[in-house]
Amino acid sequence: MVLLKILSCKRKLSKDELIFMPYKTGQILIFENQSNKKIDTILISSVEKYMPEGTQVYFNEAINAKNKNKAYLVSLFAGYGKYSDPYIKIHGLNGKYYLKEIKSKKEINFKTEKINFDDVIILNKKGSGNGNISKVFWSKSKGIVQYILEDKTIWTLIQ
Repeated sequence: MVLLKILSCKRKLSKDELIFMPYKTGQILIFENQSNKKIDTILISSVEKYMPEGTQVYFNEAINAKNKNKAYLVSLFAGYGKYSDPYIKIHGLNGKYYLKEIKSKKEINFKTEKINFDDVIILNKKGSGNGNISKVFWSKSKGIVQYILEDKTIWTLIQ
């Protein structure tokens, strides 16, 4: 009976939840610094699904988009434990952003010089911590389209 309870703690992401990981392996994101026009290129080197093996009590399925340095950019988690809700974590932005919270946020139109988005929500830093990002503009279909650092530097997706 105990083993059955432990095994039931595993949780996979549903099709509706998987859409919140918009990145694909090999994708290139190009951001421009709005003050000095410098360019930062991020290669999504891998999008990896992780499902713990064995009798895990707390860990559920996770999907991680990593850059060329193998650092996480964005992670989508099925939750943490049996009664947890799925959430997104963005590297550099403190906090967990639960999918039910994201789904309930009002979408705004967001325009860059080259791209228009109609499904953007704003994710603000939660609490204090080591993250250097204060705000992320997140397209529900494309992911990060702009982020603002603690020092007010703005980086916008241009491709």
